[in-house]
Amino acid sequence: MEIQEKNDERYQEFYSAAKTISLDINKHLLTICSGILGALFFLLIDVEKEQLIHEKILLFLAAFCFGGTIFLALQAWHLEGERSYFIGAALDPGKKSEKEKNLERKRSTEMFLKFIKRGVRWFFIMGVFLVLGYLLGKLF
Repeated sequence: MEIQEKNDERYQEFYSAAKTISLDINKHLLTICSGILGALFFLLIDVEKEQLIHEKILLFLAAFCFGGTIFLALQAWHLEGERSYFIGAALDPGKKSEKEKNLERKRSTEMFLKFIKRGVRWFFIMGVFLVLGYLLGKLF
């Protein structure tokens, strides 16, 4: 009986985690939108000055990389919520008939999540290097 009670508590924890992650997505989305507005403001101020074509290309590519980072990060947060939900659904004693299906969905979500997180890192690193290249070009 004690094992059953622990499982009941565990699947509730995963459901709770899925809800928390979903709510956090909205909070982070507002923060990200504020950051985008700041970046656009910076680009608009800098447009008044004459820029060389390679500087414009670096800024465009950096904006693309950071935009890709934002998109993939939102997808990762969404997949984290789904993963937690599928774990909770697999541990839910009321859904024993769907346990294998939910575990398979969890595994496929984890595989895709690993790929997405790797993309977030690479887009962010490339964006940082492009901005550094732009700033170094302005200095020298």
